[in-house]
Amino acid sequence: MQPLSASQSPKIPETAVVATLRELLATCRDAERGYQHAAELADDASIKELFARRHVVRQELALALKDALYRHGKLIETDHGTVLGTIHRGVLDAMARVRDGRLHALVSECERGERVAIAVYQDALSKALPEDVRLLVEDHLATFTHDRDELRDLLAGR
Repeated sequence: MQPLSASQSPKIPETAVVATLRELLATCRDAERGYQHAAELADDASIKELFARRHVVRQELALALKDALYRHGKLIETDHGTVLGTIHRGVLDAMARVRDGRLHALVSECERGERVAIAVYQDALSKALPEDVRLLVEDHLATFTHDRDELRDLLAGR
């Protein structure tokens, strides 16, 4: 779905901007916790390091979203992930218990998580967001897309 430009649609109400930012923050927290958990489960040192780096990047993205929430008048007191993110980490646990294909399973599940995050970010871009939020969401989406593609390359053995 193509994002709307500022001239195509009126801005959404500030409450909707805040709701969108909160949804993105929850998604980002899911990714942050997912990568942290995957790093703890990974046996391969290079994959463990990759997941640890991604965890830190997701922390940085979450901080940027919290800053945007603050700028839009809603400093949040709690920021948590979603139920689906918790389930996703449970799937990582189950996959880690299986020795054959464990590394492939961890990378595959992280790639799936990136696809989910991309869908949430694309949905956010379908709304008439304020320019500062739109730019932030586009930047985050580029990060998630790049990281998903890198995981796909790993799965393909490239």
